[in-house]
Amino acid sequence: MDGVLNGQTVIVENPAYLCSSSYAITGVEELGEGRYRIALEETEFLLSEGQVREAEGGTLLTDTPMLKLEVVKNLFDGKMISSATSEAGVRLKTAEKGKLMLADATDASAFEGASFAVYDIGPGDTWRIPVCWYREGDRVTSVLPVTVAQAGR
Repeated sequence: MDGVLNGQTVIVENPAYLCSSSYAITGVEELGEGRYRIALEETEFLLSEGQVREAEGGTLLTDTPMLKLEVVKNLFDGKMISSATSEAGVRLKTAEKGKLMLADATDASAFEGASFAVYDIGPGDTWRIPVCWYREGDRVTSVLPVTVAQAGR
């Protein structure tokens, strides 16, 4: 790629999320077979980390303060949580002070007494790069190449 996407924003979404996340693109590498690697600005995808005290059914109990969750209720809804024994992670259903409720209760045993990390993005999320363009008279300005056709021509 020629750098045309550098500085643009990629938006990561999931229907379970309270809100989408956005990151600046710093580069794009073609991997072949229609696949690309998008490099994002230096950022921390980690929302919170701590220690699970115990698991009750599909709920992980923790004494770890989670300030982001106290400031933005439902921020962790649908986010990925992983432990030392389950690095790939599973989805949270929701969370509140001292409680992390898993989307699938059968995953709780992997967290018993383990550390945890909640991440902003995860497998299965969708992403998009919004493209803006505007027209001044006969001139079209866009961040990406576009073809503008007038109806009926």
